[in-house]
Amino acid sequence: MNLPRGNAVIAQSGGPTVVINQSLVGCIEALRDFGSVDGIFGARNAVSGMVRDDLVELTETDAKRLDAIAVTPGAVLGSSRDKPDEEYCRRIFEKLAARDICWFFYIGGNDSADTCRIISEVAATSGSELRAFHIPKTIDNDLVLNDHTPGFPSAARFVACAVMGDSLDNKALPGIKIDVIMGRHAGFLTAASVLARTDAGSGPHLVYLPETVFDIDRFIADVDRVYSQEGRCVIAVSEGVHDAAGTAIAQKLAEDLEGEVERDAHGNVQLSGSGALG
Repeated sequence: MNLPRGNAVIAQSGGPTVVINQSLVGCIEALRDFGSVDGIFGARNAVSGMVRDDLVELTETDAKRLDAIAVTPGAVLGSSRDKPDEEYCRRIFEKLAARDICWFFYIGGNDSADTCRIISEVAATSGSELRAFHIPKTIDNDLVLNDHTPGFPSAARFVACAVMGDSLDNKALPGIKIDVIMGRHAGFLTAASVLARTDAGSGPHLVYLPETVFDIDRFIADVDRVYSQEGRCVIAVSEGVHDAAGTAIAQKLAEDLEGEVERDAHGNVQLSGSGALG
């Protein structure tokens, strides 16, 4: 198969992780050994930088600097929460074409993968040889055919340690504590909250995941049972828990209380924000 020859661009999107720069450095190093790439660019602030043609040269970045970048938390190129539509992606495509960029690598989550899809479709309809690749970043660990996604282990460790600390605080000052943990459709991070439990009485005492239906009456009964036994209760609940109809509990509570259902830049219902870890 004949591969296009030209320049490459790499961008980072969504919420930064402890290891997102590892993916960036890995991509740079791999592209240097790839015969079809002439120059390597980084897009500042992801898609918003691409539409402004705000690119930085990465081709000659020395090994010492790359090593330092790889172990630095956060997104060194800057990130963005823009949700590109077809017209937005067409503008990106035009900017990339002007720089003879035919290799596009986007480090991010599910919405970033969708951006790759749109840009690929725009390129195809334009007769371009541009190839778009998604480099997964999702700390939710919600992909198949892999053991874990980059960023999940460090996020899981953080959740386990944070809930362990909450449990110790709760033991000193007993009560009922609910920790809302990220994970719209996948409960891996919430499940990781049990990893630092030291004995049967340690929190979290109850764990609720989005893979199963959340029933309010059962939840209240569970909390009452644990509180009666332990005199306290620490609960780890995924932000994406939903009722039997598939409605997110966070959305249902907002509607029941006649509050505004907030949405993020990508149109997703804003589920986090009501708990210590949300």
